[in-house]
Amino acid sequence: MLSSIIKIIFSISIILSVIYFTWGNLFALFSGYLTEDRSVFSIGRDQFCISHINTPANLRGKKLVILRLDDVQAYAWRDISMRMIQDAYRFNAPIVAWVIPKNLGEDLTIIKFLKREHCNMEIAMHGWDHSGTGVNNLQIYYKTEFWDVNYKEARNRIHMGKEILEPLSGKPIISFIPPFNIVSTEAVKAAKDEWIEVISSIGTGVHDYHSTTYNFDKKRIVPVTEVLNSCENAFIKNGLCVIMMHPQDYANSDKTLDENAYRDYYLAMLESLAKDENVVFVTFENLIENRVYGS
Repeated sequence: MLSSIIKIIFSISIILSVIYFTWGNLFALFSGYLTEDRSVFSIGRDQFCISHINTPANLRGKKLVILRLDDVQAYAWRDISMRMIQDAYRFNAPIVAWVIPKNLGEDLTIIKFLKREHCNMEIAMHGWDHSGTGVNNLQIYYKTEFWDVNYKEARNRIHMGKEILEPLSGKPIISFIPPFNIVSTEAVKAAKDEWIEVISSIGTGVHDYHSTTYNFDKKRIVPVTEVLNSCENAFIKNGLCVIMMHPQDYANSDKTLDENAYRDYYLAMLESLAKDENVVFVTFENLIENRVYGS
């Protein structure tokens, strides 16, 4: 008799737990909040993203272009980043948004935007805090976040970043760019152990960038013709062109948008690429999903 009562109580507790879990998460989903500390990042009703992008199923034989937007972050150049991503929709172009995770939760505007638009882009990780001192007088990058970091520290930083970004994207983060495009051997191993499949940096790897919209040495925006010429050379080699961009490329000194530069360079570049019938805008996720690496 006692054992029967225990079984009944146990069964009821399981049923109540299931009901609590199910309704609790449904409430969270439709109210836009989840419990625990990551509530600000978790996708609620903003997850219902309307897709503006149509990527062909067969990518082979096409000129593949990846728009790599670095330095998406809390506050700094935020409005320019959001506009670049949205304007790319008009050209059926998904942006790969390389997001700096640290302090992202302080800026609810960018959080809500990434939640709402996650299905039209790939959210990727741009380091943890983008720390580093830049270049010395020989134009050599040094003391950047991942340039000589050990395995343990690198994996910890990547893991912390994924914990922030994955609830925004609703799926695993598979792409990683080290700040200043410099990464240590230990950090590469750590990234792979965190299930990172794409590392885009300086080099000759298929995922490394082939063209850029800004020349940091000469401190000038790169003309559209130069960007396109670099891409044509990349297409000849492996059919893929990764274009590195930054929101600050089109910013005034007060970090507001330079409308003229934006129109004459960014929008003009998108329009020129879109006119080529063989060009298809893709993300790193598309390459991995289709097992296409520009060949």
